[in-house]
Parts: sequence; structure tokens; C-alpha cells
Amino acid sequence: MGLGAAAAVLATRDYARPAPRQSSAAKATPIDNRFRLSRAESQRLVDWAERFRSCMTGRGVVLGAPVAHPKQIDLALVRAPGQPTLLREVAACGDGLGEPPRRSSLQLRPGKLVLYLPKQCLLDTTVVSGTTTS
Repeated sequence: MGLGAAAAVLATRDYARPAPRQSSAAKATPIDNRFRLSRAESQRLVDWAERFRSCMTGRGVVLGAPVAHPKQIDLALVRAPGQPTLLREVAACGDGLGEPPRRSSLQLRPGKLVLYLPKQCLLDTTVVSGTTTS
């Protein structure tokens, strides 16, 4: 789950950055990288989210019950430690459960964790493989 924690950090950093200014003529529609969940996919993600929530509760992090939406499952952060500790707990529970379900992504967003099925992996392949380019 180390990569998931890294992705969560990256997602949080993106929210902390102010959005670039665009002229009204140049405003682009953001591309949605989430698949619409089938009933079976939604149930699979909710089941995992319930197990994840239970693990997090045992570690002192209180998450709200999973809330299913057409493209994601939300877990509200009801009571959580600071971000570095939270990310360690997310990684510990994710690893303990065998990571999020196949093809899914768990990301930290303001006030919640979001579990969804991405259309495309957005991680840099050099980060995933552990190689660097100079």
C-alpha cells in the first residue's frame, strides 16, 4: 500500500495548490478518471471499505460508514490524527487487508478517503518501477 499512500499524498498536495487562472474562453472541462460502478463493483468496494473502516477504527481513526456513489465510495474522516500519522495508518490497514481491491484506487481527499476504479493509472512509471531519470 506504499504506493497508495504516495498517491494519497500527491492527491492532497494537488488540493493544497491554488488552481491556475484561466480565461473564461480557455476553461477546460476536467477529464473524469473514474468508471461508473456496476452493482457488483460497488458491492465489492463497499465490502472492502467496511473491513478497512474496522481496521482503522482499531487504530484510533474514526471513519464514517461507506457511502456509495455512482463512481466512488466515500469514507468520511470523522476523527483522524495529523496527515503523516493518518497515512501510516492507511498503509498499515491497506497492507493488512491485502491492499485495496484489484484495479481500485484509495485516495485521501479533503475530509474523506475515496475508493474508486480509475480508467487509467496516473502514476509516473519511473515512480512505480523505482527508477529515476536525471
